[in-house]
Amino acid sequence: VLNNCVALFIGTLIVQVHNPTLESVVHYVIGHLNTTVDLLNSIVDGSLDEGVAYSTYTTRSLTMFMFLAQRHFGINYYDSNWLKNHFWYLYATVLPGYKESIGIGDSSAHWFYGPESMLAFLDRFVLRNGYGNWLASQLMKTNHAGNSQIAATYHTEFIWYDESL
Repeated sequence: VLNNCVALFIGTLIVQVHNPTLESVVHYVIGHLNTTVDLLNSIVDGSLDEGVAYSTYTTRSLTMFMFLAQRHFGINYYDSNWLKNHFWYLYATVLPGYKESIGIGDSSAHWFYGPESMLAFLDRFVLRNGYGNWLASQLMKTNHAGNSQIAATYHTEFIWYDESL
C-alpha cells in the first residue's frame, strides 16, 4: 500500500501542474503517509515487520516520499524516531562479511533494494555522521548487487550521496 501511495503522490505532483484540481489528491496522500510515519514512530528499534529484504522495498518508497515532501511542501520527517533508528536496524541485520542480511521468515538473505540508497538518504538527512556512507561502502565491496533490485535505486543513491560525510 505504501508503495502505491508514493506512486500516486509522485504522479499527482507531476500532473497537477496541468490539472490543479489534483491538489486534493496530493494532500490526501500526504495525510495517509503522515499516518504511516506516525505509526512507524512507535517502532523504537527502526525495524519493519516484513523482515530485512522486504523492508527495503518499503523504505525505498518511504525515503522517496520524505525527500519529495520536504522539497515540495517543506514537511520535515527527518526527526522521525523510526528513521533515526533505521540505520541501526540495517547495521544489526548484516551478516559478517557484509554480503548478506538475516533472512527472517520467508524473506531472502539479500536485500531487495539496496540498501545503499537508504543508507545515503539516512546519512545525508538524518544521521549526518558518515555511518550510512561507511556501511554502504562495505556492502558495495561485496558485489551483492546480483542478488537484488539495486539498479532500481541507483538514481536516488546518486541524488542523496553526500561525499562530505
